[in-house]
Parts: sequence; C-alpha cells; structure tokens
Amino acid sequence: MRRYLQGTDFATAFAMTLLRFADRGDIDLDADLSGVLSDFVSTPLTFSALLSHTAGFNVHGFDGYPAAHAPLSLEDVLSGRGNSPRVEQVLPYGAQFVYSGGGITLAELAFTRLTGMTLKDAFAQEIAAPLHLTRTGFFQPLDASLLPHAAFGGRLGEQEDAAQGYHYYPEHAAAGLWTTPAELCEIGIALSRSCRGGGLLRQETAQRMAAPVLENYGLCLFRKDGAAWHEGCNEGFLTLWLLSLTDDFCITGMVNRDDETAYKQLWETLNPIFSGHFSPEQ
Repeated sequence: MRRYLQGTDFATAFAMTLLRFADRGDIDLDADLSGVLSDFVSTPLTFSALLSHTAGFNVHGFDGYPAAHAPLSLEDVLSGRGNSPRVEQVLPYGAQFVYSGGGITLAELAFTRLTGMTLKDAFAQEIAAPLHLTRTGFFQPLDASLLPHAAFGGRLGEQEDAAQGYHYYPEHAAAGLWTTPAELCEIGIALSRSCRGGGLLRQETAQRMAAPVLENYGLCLFRKDGAAWHEGCNEGFLTLWLLSLTDDFCITGMVNRDDETAYKQLWETLNPIFSGHFSPEQ
C-alpha cells in the first residue's frame, strides 16, 4: 500500500483552528492569557503575540522522541521535563520577531484550557471535517491505522528505529501535524479564499492572520505582497508550503529528509513554479 503521510512542524494549522473559535467569539486574540497560564507566566500576554512570535519566549523548536516513548503532557514540555529547556520569556515582550516553538506550545496549552478540547479533536472538527481531509491531523502518537500510509523519516531507521521511522511530538501545535502535500494545498486554498471573501474563516479574521505583525510574519504565516508561506522541519521530514492570496493557487513540497541540501532543493524546485504563477506572462 502506498505510503505518503509525513510529519511536519506546521503551526499554521493550529492558528487556523484557533481562529475558527475566534470567529465565533469563543476566543479573543487580544485578551490577556496570564490568568489561564498562571503556572507558567506572570505578566500579560496574548494569542496574537504568541502566534506572531513577538512575545519573547525561548525554545526555537523541538527534537521529538522515539515513536515508542512514554506520553508527555504539554505541562511536561513547558516545565522542561522532556528533552527541551523550560519555556520562559527571555526577550522584551512585543519588541522583536524571534521564532519560538515554546511560545506556540504555551498558546496550545491556553487553547486547550479555554476550549476544553484537545488540538487533535478541535482540528478534526474545525478544519478537517469542513475541508473533507482524511489524512491530516494532530495524530500524536500516530494512529495504528495510519502507520501503513506513513512515510519513513530519513535516517531515522539507520540511527534509532528500523521499525517506526518517525518521532513522537507531544508539542502538537508546534511540531505534531501529519498530512500530505495534496491536503496541505487544500488548507492553503481555503485560507486564500477566506482572505478574499470569507469561507472557512471570516474574511477579516483571515486577513488579520495574513497581516504582518513584525517584519513579514503574521499569525503563524510568512507574508509578502500577494504570497504567503510556511516551512516545516521535523526529524526526518521537510515541508515547504506556498500559496497565493489573490487566487486559488497553492504548491506544497514534502520530502523525508531534513538536511540543508534537501531544504535548498525544495526551494529551488518549488519557488520557480510559484514565482512563475505571478509573472506578467502567465
């Protein structure tokens, strides 16, 4: 049977899930979360700051764990009881863009506490169901029924696990999405349509997601002119996702290798196709 699911660091899917709740008024992007997260923070912070990576928190990304590792909670990760440091504010709030998977994990914890839902269930309800996605979700650990469809992470079999070539990520929002290139394109087109006229998200909500907060980064989304993109790097896997915000065009590349050569080749392959879509000759 064909194997094609891949794991990816893709917090954009988390942001879109959260924004569905914001659309209904169940979540306020600008409300202070310090009371919800009082066991980890003592000063005001918001979803907007966490999702735009301007809140000043540490821990860029996560290495994951062997597939058979004992489950860890978000609190375990944030407290430094896993293989990453304790998540803390280390830079001035709102003063700079510094990518922080730690901040995204804080946002996930606040989201689960406010909604009473796991991210896995919320994504399935708010994104996967309306878009008819059958191979995309925050499957941590990976469901046994999906194992036959999963790609093997590059080098993992050689280095640590010849039977299960993927890592377990308790940091679902920051690193725990499983998906396919085709279904990531469906997500991208849904976001583009939302920005242009409403759909999965209200137009003003989607446009806020795509509006740069600092530098060229919005809410879990890089943005320049009429284009948006995000990259994902998990142990053994790379993802590059580019979409037009002016029409129904999205392109995704996923490879089961996570070295610099593969990263360069992904950009060299996809960027000319994507850039050509915007050229005057097209």
